[in-house]
Amino acid sequence: LGTDPLTPNFATSFLNAGAATDTGADVFTAIETDGLGNWVTAWRSNEDLSGAIGSDYDILTARSVDNGTTWSAPIALNTNADVDAATDYWPPVLRTDRQGVWIAAWPTSADIGGTIGADQDIVIARSLDNGATWSSPTVIDPGAATDSGTDEKVALGYGGGVFVAIWQSDDGPSGPDFEIRVTRSADSGLTWSAPISLTANSSEDTLP
Repeated sequence: LGTDPLTPNFATSFLNAGAATDTGADVFTAIETDGLGNWVTAWRSNEDLSGAIGSDYDILTARSVDNGTTWSAPIALNTNADVDAATDYWPPVLRTDRQGVWIAAWPTSADIGGTIGADQDIVIARSLDNGATWSSPTVIDPGAATDSGTDEKVALGYGGGVFVAIWQSDDGPSGPDFEIRVTRSADSGLTWSAPISLTANSSEDTLP
């Protein structure tokens, strides 16, 4: 590096400032930009942020407002991190409408204040200030209160004023095999449509 004048030799550094002394594992990263200088990253961690949250796996996040030159101190993206004892799985996914609204989605076994079961469901959190603060996690599938299957591997897209979430699930009439489910939000992630299956024969196929 540094031999090409068009390729600056940037020094690497720790994004989470406590990396030299903390003992938690930071894994499974995601990152997104609005193309306007704002960047948000999130990852899965069992770091307790000096006792501010528990040592179970939660979703941490940091943001940059200067195209990644400097980063904020990590905070818990899932605002229930100080009280839950559940596992937040896999890397979160992030999308923005480039107007200050950001959506994060991830699978969790948290019961969301006792409102749903302890099986693995997909939750989202919203930020209306470019990732500075986040809403409490909410489920995007109204069936989460009664289902008992596994929802995982979520992806998010945005276009034309609509956020779309897609994930794999073994809940529903198809039985124990996994199907692809999709839901959409036209109000910046505040409400979501009833999920539908993208697999036309989901009620009769049995393949994984």
